[in-house]
Amino acid sequence: MSIKPAGRRSACSPFTHPPMSVSPLPRPKDESADARARLSQLIADSGLSIAEFGRTVLGRDERTVRRWLTANTVIPDQAADWLARAVVTVTTGEIRVEADEVAIVVKR
Repeated sequence: MSIKPAGRRSACSPFTHPPMSVSPLPRPKDESADARARLSQLIADSGLSIAEFGRTVLGRDERTVRRWLTANTVIPDQAADWLARAVVTVTTGEIRVEADEVAIVVKR
């Protein structure tokens, strides 16, 4: 078996064409911007950290809440609806988050 020397490159060679420009995919319309702003406000009003608020109030991991806040992940519709109805009340010794006659109380 003999090895033949390489001939002329074919017209399809990646070395004969300039690189194609690749544009990023368009981002979907951010429908959870209001929910994200509301989540941020509830966390600030409660005085809890993102981790504490996620764990005790939302029942979610800190990373999930951070992804919601940075728009890396869309806030699910059910969570967005709940956030729109939630109210935070801070008193001495307790933080109360209420929505739909259900209260989540965090003792301080």
